[in-house]
Parts: sequence; C-alpha cells; structure tokens
Amino acid sequence: MFKHYFLIFSLFLSAVTGQDLFISDWYAGIREAPVYSQMIELYNPTDSDIDLSDYALIKGSAGGPFGIHSSHNTIVRLYGTVASGSTVIIARAASDDGITSIADIVLSDVDEEPLKISGDDAVGLFKGVGISSNEVSDWVSNAELLDAVGDTLGDPGSSWHVAGEIGPPNSDGTSNYGVTRFAILTRKESVCAGNAGDWTMSRGCVDDTCSSTTAELSEWNVTALYYSTEPGLEPDAENTSAQADMDLIAGWHYYDCQTVSSQEELFYPKEFNLKQNYPNPFNPVTNIAFDITSRGNAHLSIYNMNGENVWEVKMPGLVAGNYSVSWNGRNMSGSKLESGVYIYRLRMNEMSQSRKLLLIK
Repeated sequence: MFKHYFLIFSLFLSAVTGQDLFISDWYAGIREAPVYSQMIELYNPTDSDIDLSDYALIKGSAGGPFGIHSSHNTIVRLYGTVASGSTVIIARAASDDGITSIADIVLSDVDEEPLKISGDDAVGLFKGVGISSNEVSDWVSNAELLDAVGDTLGDPGSSWHVAGEIGPPNSDGTSNYGVTRFAILTRKESVCAGNAGDWTMSRGCVDDTCSSTTAELSEWNVTALYYSTEPGLEPDAENTSAQADMDLIAGWHYYDCQTVSSQEELFYPKEFNLKQNYPNPFNPVTNIAFDITSRGNAHLSIYNMNGENVWEVKMPGLVAGNYSVSWNGRNMSGSKLESGVYIYRLRMNEMSQSRKLLLIK
C-alpha cells in the first residue's frame, strides 16, 4: 500500500550544497547481435565545469562487490569536461548509431565492460580526486561512490524493479523481469544529487526487504522504449534503432540545482536535529520536524512500546534544510492505532535520533 505523507521543505531557496555529478539517464535497449544499445548520461548540477578525469564508472556483479566480475576489466576512467548545467553521454561502441552519433564518450570493446549490464548487475559512478592509478581496487578502496544504478548486495535474477514498475512476467510466470533493461530510467527533476550507492532507497522500496517499490518514493521515472509497449519488454528484433529514444531523453533535462551563495548558506541548519512533534499529545494529526545538514537519504520510523515498527517513510535525495512530515496516527495498512506512547526515530547516513510522542483518542 502507498504510504501517503506530506514533506515540507521550509527553506525557500532553489539551491543545494555538496553537489556533484549524478546519473540523469540510464538506457538499456535492444540486445540483438551485433547491436547492444546501452547508454548512461551524467549531469553536472554545479556552477562550474567539472574535470571528468577525477571520475570513473565501475561495474558491480549482483551478489558481489564493485570491481569484481570474472576476469573482465570492470573500470573505465572518464575524460574531458562537462560544463555547468550540462550532460555527458557515455555509450558502448556496440550501441545503435542513434546513440553513438550523439555520445560524448564512446567506450571501445576493451573499456565497455562497466556498461555491459544485463539488468541484474550494477554500475557505480565514483569520484577519486588525486588517484593516479587505474587499478579498480584502488578506486573501490579510496574513491567516493556518488551514484549507482543497481546493487551489488543482492541479485534480482533478471533486472531490478523500479518506481512501481516490475516489467513483464518471466517465462514460467513466477516473477517479473524488472525494468533496468529494455527501458529508460530518468532522474526526477526534483533530484539534485546521487544516491551514494543506496539503490534500495533510490528505486523506491517501501521497506528494508524491498517487497515492492512505488513511483512516489522513487527518484526515477521509468519509460518504455519507443518500439516497446511496456517497460522491461524487449522490442522486436527488426526495431533496433534508438534514435527515437534519444530524441526523447538525451540532454533534455532541467534540474533546479543552483549552488547557494555564502550569505544564503547562513540559513542552512548547523546540526542534525530531530525536533519534538507538534502538537503533542495529538489527535488526529501531528507534525514531525527535523533539520539536516547535508544531502542524503532519510528514513523516519515510528515504533510502539513493544518495539514493533508501525509506520515508516523513506525520503530519498534530501538536501540540507528544514523538513516536516505529517503523521495521522495510523499504521502502514491505514488502520487507526491505539492511544499510547510511541517512539519516532530519524536515520540518515550514519546519524540517528529518537523521541517519544503521545497519541490520544
């Protein structure tokens, strides 16, 4: 069931801090030899040009860490620059001409492994300022993971479910194929930062086991390929052209991600702080406010006095600021909870704070 909540960002500034490159598009199209159409697009949300030599794409095997995938070369260092507010398109050389003709970087047969994603693997965007080595072990150990599509901690079997889209049924009807292949993933325009490798949060999982995903919680919009009828469904073999898909997505983005001036920075919180809910005691609705000092993924949970998790909401891609979430005293199924004391806990990155609230009837 969808978790409806109201999230209020109380800083009226169209700005974020700590910005860096993030993935704006992921495209996995036709796979009919000799054409294997795959493309990743990165967006520069900062107010300066970015030197791409400090960045690398690294492949991760499903169920294994980044950089470990048989005997293949799993890293490619990027090159060139990307201007402020612009994108860089990176494609496999085996992609359709509709992709390679507009790509800024075309990866050769030797370097294309990080984009040879069958659907259940992962690709990570890493930043390694000052790393001179091209060894994948040095990058995984010392570079910062800015963003990722897919997860190295699990294996969905075919490809990942994202934003409520599960793809067509598999051959025996026991599950669905997912949508990180034969589909287009585009970052929502409200997102101005990468997921730091938290794919569970980024794709919109409703719980820690990711029993399902929702469009409401996801950072991504999922679109079917032009020659397909639904996300995750492979087009007919004769429809190998990616031109129509590229006309739809490549470079057509606007993210309101201007960086703040030093004067505006004074308005941002200095401490991570979960505030006392108001009103308290309450019936039927209370507001839970909190301050965060950096970008990241937040998770607000409410527990009864037996330690049972009765309600939660995941908030991906938040930026520094003041927020407020409304809660109506109901559990995840929408049923009214009994009067009593509850504990609410906010987690973000490595930080966590808890407080108590009182629901009355």
